Amino acid sequence: MISARAPSEGTSPPWLRLATIAFSIALLLWLGVEDSHVLPVTLFGATGALLLALHKGLAYFRRPHAPGVRAVALAAVGVLAGGGAALGAAFLMLLKTGLHGHGFPDYPLAQILTVLARAPVWALAGALVGLGLGLAAMARKGNESKTKT
Repeated sequence: MISARAPSEGTSPPWLRLATIAFSIALLLWLGVEDSHVLPVTLFGATGALLLALHKGLAYFRRPHAPGVRAVALAAVGVLAGGGAALGAAFLMLLKTGLHGHGFPDYPLAQILTVLARAPVWALAGALVGLGLGLAAMARKGNESKTKT
């Protein structure tokens, strides 16, 4: 079947694909380790959410958009990355607890709920970072167009 899409459209850049593969390998290795610390699982959840947001965000930003729309879209990607970090970490805590199946859980329910309770704050932080990046890009483009004239 012949596709009307350009070959580069819809595909992720090589560095992002390699980062995703490295993340997946590290995650599989971590799942086998006896570990009940919150920091590694939180970092894995945040990294996974960021990689997913980058995959989806870069596909969206390949098309031309108005600068204001770009800033708002970057804020939305930030919400997905920030909120997804808490959801991803909670999912990984549940997965690891289920895989290991001890008499006591690796991550108690209270610990998982505490991570989930931080989702709105992380989503807000992600939105602010995304909006800041969008506004910085708008300012940079504004400065570039002024120097060209």
